[in-house]
Amino acid sequence: MPVSDEAAALAGRGVLVTRPPRQAWRLARALQRHGARVLRFALVEIAAPADPNAAQAGLARLERSDLVIFLSANAVRFAAQLLPDLPARLDRTCIACVGDATASALQTIGAPVHVVPREASTSEALLAQDALQHASVHGREVAIVRGEGGRELLARALEERGARVSVIEVYRREPPHGDLPAFLDVHAADIDLGIVTSGEALRRLATLGGMQRVRAMPLVLPSDRVLEQAVSLGFAGPFSVPRRMNDDELVAAAGRLAVSLAGGRA
Repeated sequence: MPVSDEAAALAGRGVLVTRPPRQAWRLARALQRHGARVLRFALVEIAAPADPNAAQAGLARLERSDLVIFLSANAVRFAAQLLPDLPARLDRTCIACVGDATASALQTIGAPVHVVPREASTSEALLAQDALQHASVHGREVAIVRGEGGRELLARALEERGARVSVIEVYRREPPHGDLPAFLDVHAADIDLGIVTSGEALRRLATLGGMQRVRAMPLVLPSDRVLEQAVSLGFAGPFSVPRRMNDDELVAAAGRLAVSLAGGRA
């Protein structure tokens, strides 16, 4: 089924978008183009790192790295703010990222992108790329640019493959500024499905919203791994996972979920 056909099922549906404001507006516009009614509540706020000097010092050493991996568009944005000449420092370095949004952010600041998985926008898919195999990274300097408290899977796997890994944390995630229970008091009846794009946001939805209030909310989730977390947290579904983590695929996944809610077939 083409993306446009899937997304057509969103007409008149109330969709809760939980991304931070900078990412939420693009997704909201994409949903609205297909007739969805968008409600926004950021479950995670993005802020500058706790120690910007340490982050800046780490970024200043990136040109020594053989491979630099950016794990999110936020990582690119904050890194560029902390080190304005970042693209020049990366000019002779192999650059990898996890997905389309991160690749687009790198291209926006004038940095090349050499490795991006096409199968899925996950650390697992990135680890499957030739440039990250043992023969490619053994004995090499690899830098991972990410937010504070990110997954350790990538760093651990690369160290096991013989790489010398440094992690540079250039932003942090904070609890939402709004009152989710109060928001749900007003809008719960207007929400047909929600879009949650990280495991951390999912956990906050469970705790801040009160599990009984949100457990039956149909959800678009970013990966099968986060879907498993949702089940373990007590969410009942139904769920939908995008083929890739970009706005068009999130809209398509929401459309497939809307089809299933209407009793059709996605």
